[in-house]
Amino acid sequence: MGSLHARIQSALKNISTVFHSIRAVTFSFLSCIALLGVTILITSFSFSKPNWSVNVDIDFEKSSIADISERINSQKNNNTGDVFSGRWVYDKTYPLYNATNCPFVEPDLSCQTNGRPDRGYAQLKWQPLGYSLPVFNASITLSKLQNKRVAFIGDSMGRSQWESLICMLMEGVSDIQSVHKLQQNGHLKRVEYLGVHFSSFNLTIEYYRAPFLVEKGTPVQGVSNGTKAALRLDKLVSSKLKWQDAQVLVFNSAHWWTPKKIFD
Repeated sequence: MGSLHARIQSALKNISTVFHSIRAVTFSFLSCIALLGVTILITSFSFSKPNWSVNVDIDFEKSSIADISERINSQKNNNTGDVFSGRWVYDKTYPLYNATNCPFVEPDLSCQTNGRPDRGYAQLKWQPLGYSLPVFNASITLSKLQNKRVAFIGDSMGRSQWESLICMLMEGVSDIQSVHKLQQNGHLKRVEYLGVHFSSFNLTIEYYRAPFLVEKGTPVQGVSNGTKAALRLDKLVSSKLKWQDAQVLVFNSAHWWTPKKIFD
């Protein structure tokens, strides 16, 4: 956890000087994105767009998460492809789950339930240039994540990823009653914690709301009167004590580092 803390702290310090010059920041923890449509779970972290590729000769069914991560890391300098370069393509086998049947989709966030007429968007998948990602298999992924915790830390984008992953994994569960919600608190749009436990696999998928990923406190003495709060770029959000021991961490912050969010 110390190494992860240091990397986040370093990344935030690097952008702190930008605040004073252009009063605008676009900042995203791109390398901590979970590829929810595949069985690859990336457990190494960096904070700039990585240049790595995935060789699909990895045996995902027989390999552990650690083995998969090691294979991916060993191919970082391979120029055969970039998972971030590609396009959305139609796949008739999609969607991977029916949102109207998933018990963990919030009613306010269900497109079909709220009258969206088209469904084509649900049949799009990400296609990297130069190679194909393995097909997502809920049963295999559940077995890989047995006895583990997966924690999403960030804003509503992370929450949507959290919800989607749960619904995808539900397709591999035979006993729906074995999956249940953990305690949650707060209003729908500002809920601080969400959790779902797959008891048959002793797997917990969690979401912690932390839009900036760092502590937000009172203004520093001596600053202009219009300042409402201060972001501590040298201090992670206090909820870190709850999620720091999870085996898989997924961060996002993105659009919160903009003039409207920071200075208005």
